[in-house]
Amino acid sequence: MGQGEHWPWTDLEELYDYRLQPMGVTFKEFVGGLLVHGPELEFKKYETTGFGTPSGKLELTSSILEQLGYDPLPSYQEPPESPVSRPDLHRDYPLIYFVGQRDHPFYLTAGRQIEALRRLEPEPRLRMHPETARRNGIDEGDWVFLETPVDRIKLRAELVEAAHPDVVCAPHGWWFPERAQGEPELSGLWEYNSALVMDDGDAHCDPAQGLPQLRGMLCRVLGAEKGDGLDYSQEDRREIG
Repeated sequence: MGQGEHWPWTDLEELYDYRLQPMGVTFKEFVGGLLVHGPELEFKKYETTGFGTPSGKLELTSSILEQLGYDPLPSYQEPPESPVSRPDLHRDYPLIYFVGQRDHPFYLTAGRQIEALRRLEPEPRLRMHPETARRNGIDEGDWVFLETPVDRIKLRAELVEAAHPDVVCAPHGWWFPERAQGEPELSGLWEYNSALVMDDGDAHCDPAQGLPQLRGMLCRVLGAEKGDGLDYSQEDRREIG
């Protein structure tokens, strides 16, 4: 790709050796148990080493962000799709979604192929407030569609009293190893994966990090009339608002 000069390592181990140079060990030494424990704690170590900032001092504002042309202080910016910024869109998408809720068996992973964990969490679940569900005829365990202006995914409804009535929470990274791999099925990605409902356009990404908007965006939930939630027509769906 024309970037060879920036990637001089022939394999991953050489790269790991490079990254570990400041610690004075190789990758083999590191994984071989040389560093079973971290370094001894040193009280007020910063008095001799300074802090890990360009100035070596404790920075209440980020000099790095300022140098890159960003606000050095945390600041609030209204999401590009919210009841405030897009009241017109809010009429058709009356709920707010949160993508990335943690399922305890798969915490911070997407290892759906691990059988013991799948038995604990066999399907993706959409958490929503019971009143929001009840007034629209949704029961615990029903298949529903989480839909945004971009696309929709399918999940099982889970009614949670702690949920905000206007907010629904979806898990990240669902796929099904038992489904056909490769194109066009991609292990169920096109039906269940949360990436489908997120807009990755520039307006929806954090300008400093490029991360897509995972929270605070508008959505609606469509209930399914039939049993398994697969491939329903418009006549088989009911909008939840």
